[in-house]
Amino acid sequence: MKGRGVIILNRDFSAEWYDLLKDCNINRIGLHSLYQNGGLQGHLEWLQSPYVCDLIAKFEKGGFEVLNEVHAVDWLLPRKLYEEHKSWFRMNENG
Repeated sequence: MKGRGVIILNRDFSAEWYDLLKDCNINRIGLHSLYQNGGLQGHLEWLQSPYVCDLIAKFEKGGFEVLNEVHAVDWLLPRKLYEEHKSWFRMNENG
């Protein structure tokens, strides 16, 4: 089967999705976090909880590919570097 996926907010991810996604021939799950729920750091902490580790393992054992969908540019390129390295940041024609 080709990859068929869905993105689920991490706060909504639960075992209840397993049968529904199987019935819909979904085999790829993207877990996404919102800034108001802790953003990247909150997502990383959530991923380390024993409940989530066990749940992801269950889905992977059942043939799902579990991915993480996060907005990471602020983590990869912190805004505090702007003053020192302006050329690292995109600019429009007005600077």
